[in-house]
Amino acid sequence: IQSFRNAGFELDANAESAGYFLYRDLPEAKLTLADMTFSGSFADIRKDNFKSAAVMCYFDTRGCSKPRGCYELMLKKIDELVRNLDLKVYDKDLQLLTLQHVQYIRNKLHDD
Repeated sequence: IQSFRNAGFELDANAESAGYFLYRDLPEAKLTLADMTFSGSFADIRKDNFKSAAVMCYFDTRGCSKPRGCYELMLKKIDELVRNLDLKVYDKDLQLLTLQHVQYIRNKLHDD
């Protein structure tokens, strides 16, 4: 929890998104951390026996006025979490994320 907080995320208590960590410092970016389970929820994170095999970070391009900027912010926050939690980062196909993949996504996103 502390690593998520240090990166600017807070556990959301709203009924719609309860159990997800939302990026608080730039709410319009709509960055979300979800547990890689069916529910995606971190609702039980405070329990002693909580375990997570993976965390997913994402944002909805439809709700972000500057998708490329949101993507860059997401990469920065992921980097912080990687350093603090010793994580590995995978792409949507569950392959280790490469600079080539990052560049491909950058090229697809535009800030109008």
